[in-house]
Formats: sequence, C-alpha cells, structure tokens
Amino acid sequence: MNDTVRISHYDFKIERIKGKTMSANEVFGLCNKDKQIIYIDSSATPAVQRDTLLHEILHAIWWTGYLEDDDKEERVISTLATGLMNVYRDNPWLMEELK
Repeated sequence: MNDTVRISHYDFKIERIKGKTMSANEVFGLCNKDKQIIYIDSSATPAVQRDTLLHEILHAIWWTGYLEDDDKEERVISTLATGLMNVYRDNPWLMEELK
C-alpha cells in the first residue's frame, strides 16, 4: 500500500495505527483534514481496513469539495463522483488495493 493518496490538490498521508487511539474512539479510521492525514486501524481485518480507507477518502472529498450538511443530493453525488474519479486517476494503485 502506498503511504499517501492524492485527493484534489492535497496529498493525504495514510498512517496505520494500532491501539488505544482508535479503540477509545470506537472507530476504524479518522480523517484529519487540517494535517491531511488519514488514520487506519491496523488491528482491523483487511476488509475493514479497505472499507475504512474508502470511507475516509470520501470524508476528504467532502472537505475538498466544500460540501455542507444541508447540500442537496445532486450536488453531493456530483461532487463525490467527480472527486472519486480524480482520486482513481491520481492514484492508480488504489483500485487494486480496494479489491
């Protein structure tokens, strides 16, 4: 797995961490938008880690697309679709990683 993923014009570092940080928050991943870091719980199963990586990438796309909680469905879907296409284009390794 690569250690960064390009999302829009940001390079998000991917950090796999294990231990109390994740379990204390009862999550498998976190997206720190300020530092452009995606944290993944390395103690989770590989399937959960893949799902979590995509989940956190979507959070980053939401942020880079300036989406808001009250945005309409079409705007959200269009932003996420375009964002995912950009992520897949800029990170050719990702599709294989998510299989």
